[in-house]
Amino acid sequence: MTRVIATISQIVVAASIVQLDVTAVISQSLVTAEVARVVLPADALCPEYEDVYDSYLAKPTDADAWVDNTMIEGWVDDEVWAKIDGIWILANHAAGADSLRNWITPANTATVYNAPAWVQWEGYTGNGSNAYIDLG
Repeated sequence: MTRVIATISQIVVAASIVQLDVTAVISQSLVTAEVARVVLPADALCPEYEDVYDSYLAKPTDADAWVDNTMIEGWVDDEVWAKIDGIWILANHAAGADSLRNWITPANTATVYNAPAWVQWEGYTGNGSNAYIDLG
C-alpha cells in the first residue's frame, strides 16, 4: 500500500514502508536564489536525477537543476531514495507534466482534475471540493 507520508512546501513523498524518517526539506526557492550563477558540466548530474532531468519537457535552469540534483544526491547518500516509491515536486520550474512527474519513476505523472491553479515555485491550489491532484 502506498501512502503519503509528508507534504512539505508542495513536495509530496509517498512510500510503502515499515519505517522511514524524513527529517527536513529545505525550500528550493530559497536555495536557488543563492546559486543563480551555477553552470553545470555535462556529467554533473547523478543518475537518479538525470532520469528526471531527461524527462522534462521544459528544462530547468542550471541553478535549479543543481539544487534538485544536490537534494537527490543527499537522499541517495542517506539511503532514503531506495525506500521511496514516489516523490512529486509540485512546486517547481514548469507547469503541466513537468510539475506532476514522479521523480522515482519519471514516466509516471499525477493527474489533475478540474484545473487547480498552479504558480511557479508555489505549486497547486485546489478549490476545496473538486479541483485536485490524484497521485495514482
